[in-house]
Amino acid sequence: MAVIFRLWLCDNLNKVKLINILLAANLLLLLFLGGRLVFKFPIWSPIDEGSHFNYIQFIAENRKLPILQQDYASWQVLAIAEGIYPQMTTLNPSAIGLGGYLYEAFQPPLYYAASVPAFLLGGSNFIHKVLGIRAQDLIILLATLIFCWKFAARVFKDKRKRAAFRIVSCFFFLMPGLVLRNVTVSNAILEFALSAVLFYLLLVKENLWWAAVTLGLLFLSRFTGIFLYGIFGLALAAKFLKELSAQKSSKIVLFPKFMILAAIPLFMLVPWFQFNRAHFGTTTANELSKEMQKSLVNPDDKDYGLKDLIPMTDTLMDTFFLPEEWGIHEGVPITWATIFFKVLVFFVVLPTSIILVAISAAKERGKALGKMIAATWEKNKPLIVSTAWILLNILMLYVIIVGENWPTRIGRYLYPSVVPLIYLTTEAGDFLLTERGKRILLLLAEAFALMVWAGIAVYC
Repeated sequence: MAVIFRLWLCDNLNKVKLINILLAANLLLLLFLGGRLVFKFPIWSPIDEGSHFNYIQFIAENRKLPILQQDYASWQVLAIAEGIYPQMTTLNPSAIGLGGYLYEAFQPPLYYAASVPAFLLGGSNFIHKVLGIRAQDLIILLATLIFCWKFAARVFKDKRKRAAFRIVSCFFFLMPGLVLRNVTVSNAILEFALSAVLFYLLLVKENLWWAAVTLGLLFLSRFTGIFLYGIFGLALAAKFLKELSAQKSSKIVLFPKFMILAAIPLFMLVPWFQFNRAHFGTTTANELSKEMQKSLVNPDDKDYGLKDLIPMTDTLMDTFFLPEEWGIHEGVPITWATIFFKVLVFFVVLPTSIILVAISAAKERGKALGKMIAATWEKNKPLIVSTAWILLNILMLYVIIVGENWPTRIGRYLYPSVVPLIYLTTEAGDFLLTERGKRILLLLAEAFALMVWAGIAVYC
């Protein structure tokens, strides 16, 4: 890796062969680090992996969805947690509180149903089943990275930006928090992969019909992605106004078409909503889930306000790069790496993106408001959508913290915004830095990531 970087620092980003070598090296590195986590990271990961796995097990064995507060953890899950598997556990799941329940049963079912084949391929040994599902998740993560490289050519006409986007994507995909969260058993990986597909469909392919279907699948994977309905609505509104101004169709024809598009993601949720209404009397079981987990998440029943957002934002930024699962956020390499990524993402890239949108809008001043908005949108659609994507993601977390007194100030909830963030980092770097500056910045990012992986290898 060091040799590759020395060569790269002395060369240009448009040297295709060198760039391909660099990308291949990063892909192999992700495969190695992810594979190490798949096989070496303790079972269970402390962030709900056992209950996520149990959801898959329940569907595979019962051919139906589990019911929150009625179905309990399997004896295999409990025995693995105790470290005694394949011996039978002596624990009574109904007597051990939250850990005895299948408490992730409030989640949408798509990831769990899709993981049943990997579960079955594990044979009769439940450790093998866990490793099989983890390996499946690693394959999805690798495929998502390759997918991002493929559509870079459609996003950027400039070869240098295209190469920079692909290299920047490597660094974000190598964040320890992102890798660990996405290769242990959870629905996060499917949400992450589908968010990349949605980005492609909205901004590259500009296919709203497939985007609507993808958004519905994303909601069926993890409902925290609901903020993306706002991004989809933004794209729908822009397309509607564009077609209307071009007089391709009348309002009478266009309005039903776009109403159908808006309804598709919600319509795909109807069976799951009906299941929840039949068992809980509401469209989702989120409130019941919060009551079950309240003693862990907000035991003091604290009433969060705007004053709490500043310290929580700091925690959010810290845990974006490093995983909660390791429970280690100190030490010189780790501290400096965290500060580096925090400053890069939240104090450089995001503000620069907002400034770039403002500069673009200022260039259109003098036009009528509607025409100014339309012109700014057409020239900067990926920039506007990516910036709005991340800001809406953060806003959703703030609303949950303050509105629902649920302190979700954890960086992993920002992972659905990583692909837009890669795009914004590429644009911000092009705006702020010289070619040599870009290379040095990317080298620092890779170096910090590798230092952290080396420093905490003992934990995985």
